[in-house]
This record gives sequence, C-alpha cells and structure tokens, in this order.
Amino acid sequence: MRRRWATTGGRSICGTPWSLTGSTGWRRVRRWWWVAPRAVPAAAFVVAVLVAGAVAVRSPYRDPPSEPLTDAIGMGVYGDDGMRTPHALPPPADADGTARSGDVTVRVTGPVTTSPPPGAPGWVRDVHLIVVPVLATAPPPARADLSPGYVALELVGRGRGRAVRLDAPACGGAPGAFDGRLTATRVQGPVCFVVPKDFRPLYLIVGSAGQDRAVPLAT
Repeated sequence: MRRRWATTGGRSICGTPWSLTGSTGWRRVRRWWWVAPRAVPAAAFVVAVLVAGAVAVRSPYRDPPSEPLTDAIGMGVYGDDGMRTPHALPPPADADGTARSGDVTVRVTGPVTTSPPPGAPGWVRDVHLIVVPVLATAPPPARADLSPGYVALELVGRGRGRAVRLDAPACGGAPGAFDGRLTATRVQGPVCFVVPKDFRPLYLIVGSAGQDRAVPLAT
C-alpha cells in the first residue's frame, strides 16, 4: 500500500518534521537562504569588535610625547624642536637693551640672576628661577582711573622646557617687581621666570606680534 503524504501548515501528518511541499516550510527555507549570507559578515564584525576591546583593555595606552625633548623647546615658537618650522626672532632691541612696544618702553638694566629677589615668598626658593632686572616706562593714561599700560614679556633660551613668568607679588622685589602691568608711568624692578633645570636664557621678548622686540640677555 503506497504511503500517502499530507501537509498542514508545513508539518507532515506522517511524522516527517518538515515538508518542503508546505507553503510555510518553503517560506522558512527561503528566509534562511536570504539571511544566512548576511549574518556571517555581521557575526564576524561583532567578534572583531569584542577581540579589539579585549586587546585594548589588556594593553595600556601609551601616548607618545607631543614633541621631542630637546634644548630647542626653550625657544618656544622661535626654536626648531622637530615639530614645527621656527619663527624668525623679532627685530632686535636698541644697543642699550631698550625695546619699545606701542606706548611702553622696557630696558634691561643688568645681567640676569638666579636668586629670588628680596620679599619673594618662600616657595620660590624651591623652583629654578631666572630674574631679569628691567625699567618700564609709559606716558600718563588719558584718565586717572586707567592703568598706564601693559606689555607682554616672554623669556626664551636653550632648555628642555619653557619659561613661565610669575606675577609681580610672587617675584617680590624692592620696592616691587614687574610682570608686564604698569601700575605707574615708571616701574623698576625684577621680572621673574620659572624655568627648567639647566635653562640658559638668551632673549627677553618684549611686546606682542607685530610690535615685539628681542633683547639679548647677559648672564
């Protein structure tokens, strides 16, 4: 007696798990045939992400230095540290060490020193210091409530780090220090810079771009 087959919703009455003659069975086969080739790349992508995450967790990230540790770093934008093309130095100051920037005139009055000026706070003795003695002058302001002026000051030289100017109160001085802000039309005192060890000062840059001058420094 020949065995007869019948399907209901893709399942065989005779016990066969799936019948390809049923409409539902064919839809499932076609669906798997369409999904399978697309599922493999997606699964591979997920595995790759998980493996990369595991490697990143186990391997500490080491950020390379942003610039080589060379003596040219102390020259700032004027030094060739391997990361940039150095800028040309500003025009030189007068022969007597006087630099004019706008209405402000700054003159270096002597050689640089490394000892904290009188009146400097105690913590200044724990850092490496370069002290530049200057005399700064400016015409009287238009009104009595205005400051006579301000001039930017930057110390450059040879060293594995850049000089940082201190505010006047941290520099001490007698009767006071100078940090670029004129509190009167004539201010005489030291300008203090914190520098890395073995820093060799070369120039005091007076003024901002376009009106700056380079004053050679004697040590």
